[in-house]
Amino acid sequence: MSGTWITTWPHMTDGTNVCSVTATLRLAQSGATFSGTYSVAPGVAKCNGVSTDSVGGTGTIINGTVAGTTITFDVDEAPFHQTGTFDATSASGEALWSSGGVVVLSGPWSATR
Repeated sequence: MSGTWITTWPHMTDGTNVCSVTATLRLAQSGATFSGTYSVAPGVAKCNGVSTDSVGGTGTIINGTVAGTTITFDVDEAPFHQTGTFDATSASGEALWSSGGVVVLSGPWSATR
C-alpha cells in the first residue's frame, strides 16, 4: 500500500443527498498495517453538485490493515471507515461514514497509483 494513491468517492449517499470527493493519499505500510495523510484540493468536495469546500483540506489515514488483498482504513477517525481489495496499481471497495453510530453516508470508493 505504500505510495501515492488518487482516491475517489464518487457516489456517497444518505438516500437523499449525493456527495463526492477526490483525495490524494500518501501511505506508508509496515507489515500488515499502514497509515498516512490525505489532501483534498479546493472545490473538489461536492454534495448535490455544489462545492462544499472552498479551501480544500488535509488529514490522516489511520487504522490501516492489510490481509492478503483485503484492506481496511479510516479517514481521520474510525467513523469514516473504508473496506476493499487492492492490487499493485488499484484498489476499490465500500465506505461507511457515520456519526453517533448512525451511517450518514455510504457508497463506493476506488483508487489508482
